[in-house]
Amino acid sequence: MKSLPQRIFQLIYLSTSLILLHNTAIAKPLPDPFFTFFEKSRYLRLNLSSLRKGDSQVKLLRNFIIQKQADPTYSNQDLFTVAYLFAIEENFQSAFHYAKQIEPGSTLSAMAHCFILYFWTQSDEPLHESKSAISAYKNVLLTQIYRLPSDMNQELVSTLDHLTLLELSKTEPADITPYFVMQAMETFHAAKVSTKAKGQLLLDLHTRLQNQPENVKRLFYHELQQNFSTIQEIKKIIPASMQTEKDPEMQVQQEEQAQAILKQAQVSLKNKDKQQALAHWQELFHYYPHTQSHKKALQNIRTFLRNEFANQTDVNPILESLKKLPPEILYSEGRYLWNAQKNETALALFEAFVQSYSYHTKRPTYTISLPVFESWNQFDPSPVVLQKNYPAIYAIDLLSTCFI
Repeated sequence: MKSLPQRIFQLIYLSTSLILLHNTAIAKPLPDPFFTFFEKSRYLRLNLSSLRKGDSQVKLLRNFIIQKQADPTYSNQDLFTVAYLFAIEENFQSAFHYAKQIEPGSTLSAMAHCFILYFWTQSDEPLHESKSAISAYKNVLLTQIYRLPSDMNQELVSTLDHLTLLELSKTEPADITPYFVMQAMETFHAAKVSTKAKGQLLLDLHTRLQNQPENVKRLFYHELQQNFSTIQEIKKIIPASMQTEKDPEMQVQQEEQAQAILKQAQVSLKNKDKQQALAHWQELFHYYPHTQSHKKALQNIRTFLRNEFANQTDVNPILESLKKLPPEILYSEGRYLWNAQKNETALALFEAFVQSYSYHTKRPTYTISLPVFESWNQFDPSPVVLQKNYPAIYAIDLLSTCFI
């Protein structure tokens, strides 16, 4: 199978980007060692997809383009080539510098950013950026997908998965709960990322668990033992003293604690304290995901919400609390609300799902297609309006193109 650069340059670059229209129809002599002109076209005499880090031609071509007199006719193509060459050499800061100068919204701009992120995630160069910066890179990739051919989907999904694991590995310790550990481990297991990269990112995540409660660390090590113990570096961090099998005594203790929280939620609901009931349910969802009470809480909250919707109750006062619920609730109740023509609340839950659970392993099945909103006359499904006013739905729609 051809590599990403080889396939994509065949599909796009050699067919559109390297055959560049010139202003004259007169054949021109060879002006330099890298480009040739014929009739209305300029051709690069090198096959960029064959270049590798350390090749002498990489530096020669890059310096030639940077130092030669700029020609506006070819500025975007030259910027793309320089950005690509810096990315090959793993100088990603310079690569982004040139990519950002390419005409925004163009195919070349999309290709440049995607190539840089692809090479970056495939390299041994660690991404030391903050979680917000990684999220920004991921957003760049998402907003460029529709400009690229479907032949790139496999590699782009791999890049998206890698960026998602990077986000998870940079999660703040305060946000790490048992529920987070379960979802993170599912995401790591399903991600189309090399075993070596997964191992390093799991080690990075491990450093953020040092001061976590015992039940969180126990669950984390148990998941490592079950799914990643074949990675030697991971095997080394699993303490010998940590039980890898389920502890019956701990299970009983957790079930009792979960039952107590579930009863507290029921008491709060009986006292018409909806906010407090939601707070108890949220605690149960996040800290007792393996218990039977967790399953009962899911049923209870669905019944509660359906009653609220059926009674035409204004849910705006509890909307912020609803946004903190698990993804399966956000999605199922969002769809229920949409069918009940409560569009604004449905949209809020959908957006909360994407914003809080972008790493969710079931995100393809949670894709919201724009036709769902066509009958809502307040909703403009055009990409420009979506990106500006409904960024989460815009991101979902773009994500769906990766899984067709």
